[in-house]
Amino acid sequence: MQYLVNMTTHVPDGTSAEDVRELRSREAARARELAADGYLLRLWRPPLKPGEWRTLGLFEADDDGGLEEVLASMPLRVWRSDDVTPLTPHSNDPGATRKRTEGGAEFLTTFVLAVPRGTPSEEVDEAMAREANRARQLAEEGRLVRLWTLPGPGRALGLYRAHDLAEMEAIIEALPLKSMMTTEITPLTAHPNDPGESAGHWCSRPRTSPLGMLPRAMLLIAAVSIAGTVASAPMAAHKDLAPRFRIELPAGYREWKLISVAHEAGDLNDLRAILGNDVAIKAYRAGKHPFPDGAIIARLAWAYVPSEVNNEVFGREQSFVAGAPTNVQFMIKDSRRFASTGGWGFAQFKNGQVAADEATLETCFPCHEPVKARDFVFTQLAPTP
Repeated sequence: MQYLVNMTTHVPDGTSAEDVRELRSREAARARELAADGYLLRLWRPPLKPGEWRTLGLFEADDDGGLEEVLASMPLRVWRSDDVTPLTPHSNDPGATRKRTEGGAEFLTTFVLAVPRGTPSEEVDEAMAREANRARQLAEEGRLVRLWTLPGPGRALGLYRAHDLAEMEAIIEALPLKSMMTTEITPLTAHPNDPGESAGHWCSRPRTSPLGMLPRAMLLIAAVSIAGTVASAPMAAHKDLAPRFRIELPAGYREWKLISVAHEAGDLNDLRAILGNDVAIKAYRAGKHPFPDGAIIARLAWAYVPSEVNNEVFGREQSFVAGAPTNVQFMIKDSRRFASTGGWGFAQFKNGQVAADEATLETCFPCHEPVKARDFVFTQLAPTP
């Protein structure tokens, strides 16, 4: 089975240019990984509106869950909402048998067939047969690349290659069923992370999956729309991802600004530094509740231990410092993705590795529910000395 996925990413204001560059770099690296593993086949850019960033991508996955794991593993997913449309191979789809050509431009074309009422069935059958024959010719010429059936009566999606838009329009106008169809052509241009046609055979094929999926694959196209700038922790589906919320360790968190510090006594007995990314810090300083999407709060913890060196100077045990690191915890705000937990996702890491199982992370939100009035956040901004 196949899918058309429309992914739209909305990024909050206040994201730094450095964070944008860092996340773009990680997105490109993840694209290379997915291409090498056989999940990402192609990437294109469609026509863009002013201020709009969009990408069309061709992926493979095994099922709905596998599709979600692949999409969630991309760093930009934290800002994104996905609209999934199932696709099935069209009877005229050339698949892997079509001729491969180089050069020219690529186009996605949507077809809606509406046979006029009263048209004799013989006439329709004859036109259908000529359409199938023309599809084979276009595939042999390297013009028709793929053809899928969309949900709904008489709807289809084709991927074509032509020298320019004028030639593409001429190809569509010459189709035997053109008088019975409405069409929409979307020109495509190269994406910098596009793995190219060599990345795959454009059809399902066996492969070994690092995401735990079965070898049998399903094909999908993802339309990615990115409005604004981006800075956040990506979601991924591999061993370095926190379970339940599928959150990756945010890069560069040790460089974030300080929100507050704390000493947790009792069984934990640790020292804590609470940091925030630029989105969180801006919200804290503005006193903004709820926090905007993209805010990330980090809690770094160390063992609370006496300082032998300091106390030797003071002559008594009065100095306590950070000892061995305990772990680092994160709260990531994404009101769509984490709607069931107040808009927050939770994760815990130690030495760069996941340090909390799913059962442990399930206890995070209930613990924060008593401070719902503060958008489920315990820590308040410490005053500047």
